[in-house]
Amino acid sequence: MLLLSMRNFRSRWRWKRPPVRLLLILIPLAFFLVTPCAAREPKGRKVLGLVMEVSPTSLTLMAVDGTDITLIPQEDFTEKVAIGSQVTAWYVPHGGGNELRRLECPLENFFYSAKEIRTVVRRIVVLPTSEVPDASGFFEAVADFLKTSAGWQVEPGKQSEASQPQSSTLEVINAATGEVDRKRAVKTGRDASRRLAAEAHADAVLEIHIEQVEVNSNQYKAAWDGAEETFARGTSRVLTYLSAVPARDEVPAATVVFRLRDARGRMLWSNRRGFAVLVKQDHALAKLRTRTLSEVLTDVPRVQNWFRTVFDSLLPRVVPAGAVPAR
Repeated sequence: MLLLSMRNFRSRWRWKRPPVRLLLILIPLAFFLVTPCAAREPKGRKVLGLVMEVSPTSLTLMAVDGTDITLIPQEDFTEKVAIGSQVTAWYVPHGGGNELRRLECPLENFFYSAKEIRTVVRRIVVLPTSEVPDASGFFEAVADFLKTSAGWQVEPGKQSEASQPQSSTLEVINAATGEVDRKRAVKTGRDASRRLAAEAHADAVLEIHIEQVEVNSNQYKAAWDGAEETFARGTSRVLTYLSAVPARDEVPAATVVFRLRDARGRMLWSNRRGFAVLVKQDHALAKLRTRTLSEVLTDVPRVQNWFRTVFDSLLPRVVPAGAVPAR
């Protein structure tokens, strides 16, 4: 009787096993089917090269084969990419010229050498603007870091300047065409920096702008502007990974753009870096909620590491004992 029962059990189990096996096969297969391909490159010709010349209306690159190519951009890159930077460009020949469709350039750009900047800059004034609410604590944290780590004297910018980023944009729009006057936009930034530096008797002005961006996420992980962050609990990530339809969505995040100008308004250095995802999951399977900048700043070790990554090139060089200083 026992032997017969075991045979019946095995017989029934044989009928149940195929669906289980089939399920184990279909889950990864479904995951594969809904996984999109890598982001496609824009249409046009692709060229890798070094930036040789930048103007408000043109960009000249030296390609890897040694030939020069001049591109016509749709925006002004004079203060976004430094000469000598390695870039990747996509362009389309049109009307006797080469129209730039996309440019991938370094997040950090040096318009003067890091050594020159460290030598010249001792006292700065901060010009902060933000698209994200509750940003005052972030600006204070930046000032404290630069005081202690870079040894700079930091003066806060005037609130009237920091609270009117939109007015400066309106000032550089051509009333006749409705388009931004590129040369005037650059001049406006330089003039504002010269005025602030003179008022504060500073060597340089550090412009800090916090942008709110929408970034793609996959399995509750987002990667953008040199940053990567997971914003959900482990249980939710595991369940999503096993799901036939993994979580893919756009989430709000903060990216910070730094621009350092000298007292004459000339660009010295710039850096663009993702700071934090602005949503968070408190516990497994809970809905995402808004995450403020103040909440992000409570994770002091993470924030300090982020500051060190952003400003590493501008911090004083520590020469090990017995080493010969570089000249």
